[in-house]
Formats: sequence, C-alpha cells, structure tokens
Amino acid sequence: MINQTFKATAPNKVWLGDMTYIPTKEGTLYLAVNIDVFSRKIVGWSMSSRMQDKLVIDCFLQASGKEQPQSGLIVHTDQ
Repeated sequence: MINQTFKATAPNKVWLGDMTYIPTKEGTLYLAVNIDVFSRKIVGWSMSSRMQDKLVIDCFLQASGKEQPQSGLIVHTDQ
C-alpha cells in the first residue's frame, strides 16, 4: 500500500491530480485538476465533454506553464 500522506516543504514540489464528472442537462462534463500540496491552491484545471487523455494533458500543461516548477516536481494521481 502506498503512503497517502503527502507533504511538501515549498510550493511546486508536489502536485496531486484528480478527476471528477459533473452531470448536466446537456450531458456529462469531466473536470481534471492539479492541486499544489504545499499551498493547497489549484494550479491547473481542464474541463471537457469527453474523457480523453487530452483532458489530463491540458490540465498539466496549463499548470506547468503558469507555475513553471523546477525539475524534481512530483505529480501523484490515483490512476
């Protein structure tokens, strides 16, 4: 079993990624987010009506473009 306690000593050292779905009258929307463990800030997100790899890739690219983390960033998802 993996230790699920994540700690970081500074921003942009550890990000957690997650996905959820949102039912709407027009259909289902899928939301991907990356959260910085240190600040608990959402550093990136992406939403789409289709659950595809592009959803997660866009989320990560948005976060890394905005935050510009140094090498050594740890990104953890359950998937």
